[in-house]
Amino acid sequence: PAALSRVARRADGWLPVAVPGGGAFDASAINGPLARIRELAEGYGREPGAIDTVLRINPTATASLDDIVTTIARTAGETDIDHVFVDLMYIAGDADHALELAEKVLSAAR
Repeated sequence: PAALSRVARRADGWLPVAVPGGGAFDASAINGPLARIRELAEGYGREPGAIDTVLRINPTATASLDDIVTTIARTAGETDIDHVFVDLMYIAGDADHALELAEKVLSAAR
């Protein structure tokens, strides 16, 4: 797709998405496009490893803490993603709840 070519040609990073609670985690949905981005980047004369990768984790309202932590663990073990961040907006009721959930996710993921 053209979007992958644009990332390879000029972007500093790529931000794929995973949705815990929305179906099974599929590492190939990340690894395939990432391999293509790196291949294209090399063709454009860029260092493929210079393109940073950050997985955005968007849990559904029904996702459990275990779903989120499993997605983080599988990302670390099955992909070449450099970083992850978890967007808690669909599961946190307010800022205090978001902080509580973030603490639980960090604790469980370590």
